[in-house]
Amino acid sequence: MDEFINSFLCRFQNYIFSQVIGSDIELVSLEILQGVQDALSLKREEYANVWNIRFFSNEVNLIIRFCELLCIPELRKLDLEKVPRVLRTDLLINLPRLSGLGELYLGYGAGNPERMDRYYSEGISKMRTLTHFSLKRNCTDRIIELLSKSCKMYLQVLDVEGSRDITDLCIQYLAEFRLRELNVFNTSLTIRGFAAVLQTLTSLRILNRGIPLCEALEYQQLIGTYLV
Repeated sequence: MDEFINSFLCRFQNYIFSQVIGSDIELVSLEILQGVQDALSLKREEYANVWNIRFFSNEVNLIIRFCELLCIPELRKLDLEKVPRVLRTDLLINLPRLSGLGELYLGYGAGNPERMDRYYSEGISKMRTLTHFSLKRNCTDRIIELLSKSCKMYLQVLDVEGSRDITDLCIQYLAEFRLRELNVFNTSLTIRGFAAVLQTLTSLRILNRGIPLCEALEYQQLIGTYLV
């Protein structure tokens, strides 16, 4: 059954996007997501009269899989913050198919962070042209390392707010980027780490939200005075 569904989705995807010009791909993808959401809403209305829960669940899972139609290398932007949670996991599992993304907003991710880390890793390692990346609360030093290897020449905006697994260990990877905007609010970076960010990211123009900037500058000045 899975083989048949995979084959059908592949053929249907090829049919849809063979009719779409490049500039309309994002718009069509949004319409696909809206269609899946509408179909799920209609299906949920049937729940009160369901007599076979297993069959009903299979139908719901099949509807969710239609969001895979937008997983093509030509898609340039994906914002999971605007996608219902029930659809996020399926899209995250298919991140490796979205190798052409320029902007990826994962919001707070989905599911178990440890389980999803494998899909983040597989997907990010194939994204060579990312300019914007956001993963709040669940980002890690490992993900920053992967970004530094895949898209260090392109990445301009990085948002990892609330990610407690972002530590000073990631500074060596942040230094690889030419970031214009950075949000590391409420991570585990120390004052020493912030000072290193200021010193190494010379292209940085915007440092978002509650950063202990004065303390970092004082630390940087103190170290400079000590070295002199």
